[in-house]
Order: sequence, then structure tokens, then C-alpha cells
Amino acid sequence: MHVAEGKAKAGDLGAILTCVRDYIGLAVIEILHFRQGGSKMNLAVVDIHSLDEEGPKATMVALQILELVSTEPQTKSDELTWWWLQRYIQLINNEGGPLLQQDLVDWIPGKLFHPITLQIIYNTTNHPIWLLNHSNLECTLAHA
Repeated sequence: MHVAEGKAKAGDLGAILTCVRDYIGLAVIEILHFRQGGSKMNLAVVDIHSLDEEGPKATMVALQILELVSTEPQTKSDELTWWWLQRYIQLINNEGGPLLQQDLVDWIPGKLFHPITLQIIYNTTNHPIWLLNHSNLECTLAHA
């Protein structure tokens, strides 16, 4: 999230509250694009304050939910971490058909979006991997 610039951009990560059966938790999402005020035009960047708008000026966020895997701490000083392995959670059951982009995308009002921080590390093939600290996710959940 480019808070210092006052902007939210496509590709930024955030979190939303989600309910699965009897549990409420946090889903980590990637922004695809935005729409404002009922417009059908996709926007790559919006003012951070526009995410709080309601009613006819509301900003909607197109998103994909990241599939994360955890790494248990090896020592007491280590922290539980979550890794994104470049997969998204399928939101629509397509009855065994081919997986389409629309099966992975949802829309939410911008006011439900919560920015999160992450680390980018590089694996042995010098490929970037997103790393999320569990404590940061817990703080986001507490404020959501």
C-alpha cells in the first residue's frame, strides 16, 4: 500500500474479514482494480481516502484471495509466518470445467479493505516471494 503517497494501487495487498462456517477470520487479498461511483471503468489507482466513501460515491475493489501456507517457528524467537506461493483461492465452483479468471475474482466495498504490510524475499532461483508475519495479520484482524 502506498500510504505515504496517499494512493491505493492495483497489486497492493490487503485483508478482509471473512466467515467460513462458524469462524470469522482474515483473508489476505490482492487488489486487481477499482471502480468508483457506479462507473464501469476499471481504475488502477485511487486516493486512499476514497476507500472510505459510501453511497453513490463508493469505491468498489476487485480482488483475488491469496492461498497462503504457514511455516511453524523453529525456535522460540522465531515467529509464525505465512507465504504466498502464487496461487489464488477459487471462489466459484465451476463444476469441473476449466478454471477461469472470473472463478477467482470478487468485489467488495472499499471500506471493508484493510491494508497490510509484507516482506519480499527471494528464493534460491532469485524469484520474489511474499512473506507475511502472523503478528501483523493479528493486528489487522484486531482493527478490522
